[in-house]
Amino acid sequence: IDECSDQNGGCSHNCTNTAGSYNCSCSEGFVLDGDRHNCTDIDECSTLNGGCSQTCTNTVGSYNCSCSEGFVLDGDGHNCTVMDGCASLNGGCEQTCVNTGGSYHCLCGDGYRLNADGHNCDDIDECLVNPTICGINADCINGYGFFDCVCSTGYVMGAGGCQDVDECRSGDATCDVHAFCVNTVGTYRCMCLDGFTGDGNDC
Repeated sequence: IDECSDQNGGCSHNCTNTAGSYNCSCSEGFVLDGDRHNCTDIDECSTLNGGCSQTCTNTVGSYNCSCSEGFVLDGDGHNCTVMDGCASLNGGCEQTCVNTGGSYHCLCGDGYRLNADGHNCDDIDECLVNPTICGINADCINGYGFFDCVCSTGYVMGAGGCQDVDECRSGDATCDVHAFCVNTVGTYRCMCLDGFTGDGNDC
């Protein structure tokens, strides 16, 4: 008699006919109950977390491994590896992306500040933030990510900032040959020698 031909032998899963009898068996992920007919789902997660390195979720007849935020599931379906947030498109950062093991953050170079969106960089207008950054006798010119100090006419950039140019010594003065040169702050004056008249440029 093939007991399996009649209502699957009463087996909830698989029925195998044998000589003079039959056996019930279960599909993978299930275990045969004590009644030898019904099958109960195996909770693989209850034993060694199903082999998952992080989260194990039991399903009917199987289970799934998953990873916490900042990690990615390996090809073996069990282990988790720290996600490099900077690996794809620089993490969306406009300038520098710093991977921090499961997360990342963006940084901006000198002359920039991080935008509120956490990804883009905004220029810092150093001239506006610190109007005296170039000192006296100089104009501050802001650029994108930098600034420059330009000395006023009659001054030249030195170690301590813009310093007066002595036009009388530098040869920049245009005094008449019958005049002498007097250096002043930021400029100079030409004065005719005794016995000559004029504005000093022409005597």
